[in-house]
Amino acid sequence: MIPVDSAYRTLTTACAPFRAGSRFGALPDVRFDVVAGQIGLPGQLLPGADDLTAASYTERLHAALDGDGYLVTVRHPLFLDFTVWAQVRAGLTELWKQWGFPIQPVLTELAIGNCFTLRTQPVPRRATALWVLSGSVRVDGTVIKAGDMWQSPPGAMHTQEEYENGLVLRVHAPMDADLPGDELKGMLADLLDRTSGPNPPMPHSPWPPPVRSDGSTAPLPDLESSGQRVRELLAGPELRRHRKMAWLRRVSAGGLEPVPAPRKPTELSPSDIVTIVHPVHRMDNDNEWLWAGNGHVFPVRGTLGDRILDQLQQGPCSIADLCRPHPGVLGLLRMLYSIRVIDHA
Repeated sequence: MIPVDSAYRTLTTACAPFRAGSRFGALPDVRFDVVAGQIGLPGQLLPGADDLTAASYTERLHAALDGDGYLVTVRHPLFLDFTVWAQVRAGLTELWKQWGFPIQPVLTELAIGNCFTLRTQPVPRRATALWVLSGSVRVDGTVIKAGDMWQSPPGAMHTQEEYENGLVLRVHAPMDADLPGDELKGMLADLLDRTSGPNPPMPHSPWPPPVRSDGSTAPLPDLESSGQRVRELLAGPELRRHRKMAWLRRVSAGGLEPVPAPRKPTELSPSDIVTIVHPVHRMDNDNEWLWAGNGHVFPVRGTLGDRILDQLQQGPCSIADLCRPHPGVLGLLRMLYSIRVIDHA
């Protein structure tokens, strides 16, 4: 799936801020468990720059803990390193062919541990895959060695993972018939929040409730206005565009969210030779096209984008050739470069 050194380096990078203290509500999130329970502020017990390899870290922890077991779990670490993120995305392709592509983002974890048994909680609405990158892990009695993958398909569950010098990648994919509805509700809530402004007033209904002339109870105005806004969103183009953008973002990311940030802005010179290295996913939307690459989505108007993409798919091209005779496409090329769809040949 991914090289051991790359996975361990990503795990160490994620742990660096937590060696100085605790971070709440931040991603990645780091957890340190020992046999007696979780240590809230593990500090120097976490891997650091001096622990050059997973093996050297395991050796140091074995001495520091007098041989007691431990497990370090980092949640959502992949976006810290684009190369690792892209390797995992490519490796998940075969899994999605078996399970189907997830409607919602998957949860990824890197974990390293030794002499430790993780008691897992049953989560019936998701499937789990576990890649052992080094060492071994015994899952419900089955030994999974380095280079092997174990999976629990949708609806199945496992109860424990026993770590022996193990470095693993876990992927949890939400799988449930209700998820499309949950996703749509989340989009509606997001759009409603946008229209309500940064600090909307708290709605309060008068008490006793207003009464109509016929003696019936009047409806709550704030609820009625929200209901009207939902009806407008369902019938209008805003939700449709939002839904397309969300799906393109997820497909281009392979379900791995959050995604790596774009590269820092850079100038492309006419003599630069670029080539396409990651796919572009597109979808039409009224008078525009929506493009997505590596989890980033943006609108493209007109037909020049099609010409640029056709040229790139034929092989390496110079910036000068791509911009001839329309220099205005340089902005599109900068965008494709920043999100790592194209790169220098």
